[in-house]
Amino acid sequence: MPSCWPAKSPSPKDLRRIFFVFLSLGIAICLSAQPRSSPRPPTGKPHLQEIRMEKLATFILSLDIANGSDLAASALADRKIRVWKLSSGEVIHEFSFPSPETDENLKFPGATEPISVRFSPDAKYLAISFLSRIYLYDVVTWTERMSLGVPGEDQHRPDLKITPETPRLERRSADQVQADKNKPPSTLSESIRTREYARERGDGRTRITDFAFAKDGSSIVAAYCRGGCYTSPSVRTAAFPTGNDPVRLWDIVSAHLIWEHVYDEKGLVKRIVPSPDSNRFAVVLAHPGACAVGMNNFRDGTPLWSHPFGACPDPPPVGFYRDGQSFITNRIEEGNRENKLWRDIATYETSSGKMIGDFSKRDTVRDFDVSFDGRWLASTTWSGLRFQIWDFSSKKAIMMETPEEWRWRGPRINRIRFSPDGRWLVVGNNQVGDLVIYQFGASSRE
Repeated sequence: MPSCWPAKSPSPKDLRRIFFVFLSLGIAICLSAQPRSSPRPPTGKPHLQEIRMEKLATFILSLDIANGSDLAASALADRKIRVWKLSSGEVIHEFSFPSPETDENLKFPGATEPISVRFSPDAKYLAISFLSRIYLYDVVTWTERMSLGVPGEDQHRPDLKITPETPRLERRSADQVQADKNKPPSTLSESIRTREYARERGDGRTRITDFAFAKDGSSIVAAYCRGGCYTSPSVRTAAFPTGNDPVRLWDIVSAHLIWEHVYDEKGLVKRIVPSPDSNRFAVVLAHPGACAVGMNNFRDGTPLWSHPFGACPDPPPVGFYRDGQSFITNRIEEGNRENKLWRDIATYETSSGKMIGDFSKRDTVRDFDVSFDGRWLASTTWSGLRFQIWDFSSKKAIMMETPEEWRWRGPRINRIRFSPDGRWLVVGNNQVGDLVIYQFGASSRE
């Protein structure tokens, strides 16, 4: 009777071959049991594509983007305003303002006149502030439609000693030389006090520190400085309040002043941000070396509340939620040199200023902007090495990027801006004058 068992047991080599055959069959069966087309879940990340870099080659004072187009306007330290296309860099129009005669000793080294630019919400006008006036230009013909200001505020005081922008050697008579020798030398503290008093007094002109359109475009709210208020790439925020530095609301149709308020006799307003419903507007009040965020009624300018002053290297940004009931800003009121909470952002109630909760947690934020739909927040890290994209509802950073040309060696990122329609994102460095343009939008997987 024949045996059913093999006469010779299989070798180890044969056993390995049999094992791999059965393993391959098992994998094939498992793969065939899975559905052939399984849709991948959405990533939740927006589309972000670097398009180009714009080198403006000088200090950027202000930047704005028109709604519904790729038109951008930049105010530069050479007192020129350049209107250009984000997509190509093509210059559409240029404005320039003359340097006003003044005492150059009132400025810090490299300081220049503050200039701000804002497109109207319907993108029909470009508004430019220079000295005490706001000029509105038609974006089709680039003709001036109107200017908003109080007569006489652009004039320097009669006793001002005018000095040239470039220092010049002056010949002095023998009597003048002898008179200078006979003057008692001033101490260092006396020299500092004299210079600080002169800068606080200014040259007699009124200058605009910031302004913004109401969301419906019918009015403009603007902050003014009557002391020595200049801007410089090398000097952090320096405020020289006079005790009479107002905020004004202008009606655009009639060009009439609606109201005027002085919110702080010891400081001045450096930033203005209207709420989405234009019922309120946030202000950043500045003292030398300190800031505070406050909220005011838009209709009549009455103050609602103000946070306590805290240390701040720069006036913090403010961004509202879409419903206008809450906003985010840096935690200035809690910050000090030990905890440095001014580098973090939090959510606050618009009506009371009460803190709702921390937003950035461990991530530091220097500048930020909120997308038009309230879905995304773009921010720069405090170090300026990268920028982040946040999911606004979950308060989570979902992307961290660095411009391609700056990955290994580049300037710090200290400016970030969404276009009003959410199709563009611009990041850059104010001091160098470089801007990197990205296309932005919802993920193609969503």
